[in-house]
Amino acid sequence: MSNAERNILATYMLELFQFILNEPKATPVFDLQEGMFIKEQPLHPNLIEGPLAKTTSDFLKIQDPAELEKIVLNRHLRQELLAAYQLFLSLHIPDFGEIKSLPILHEVLG
Repeated sequence: MSNAERNILATYMLELFQFILNEPKATPVFDLQEGMFIKEQPLHPNLIEGPLAKTTSDFLKIQDPAELEKIVLNRHLRQELLAAYQLFLSLHIPDFGEIKSLPILHEVLG
């Protein structure tokens, strides 16, 4: 399976909440609760930082699905991102709940 195929779910989830997000900036923390990149950690635990925030910024800059091939993620990082994106969506979309197929997709996408 190619990187593009493995990364498609993360990109799809980001597509769902791009309407809520501000433009990604060169800031090290993504506040999942507020939906923005910030310079310092918020007081709540709903955030991603470091490689997760950087990868999120990289995904948001993608204009063409072929560019997904350039983003190389290991299994652990991909799973952390998908969990964070699911949390983000549940924070911003009433009754979003859980993506029931996420455990299956973790197995398939690696």
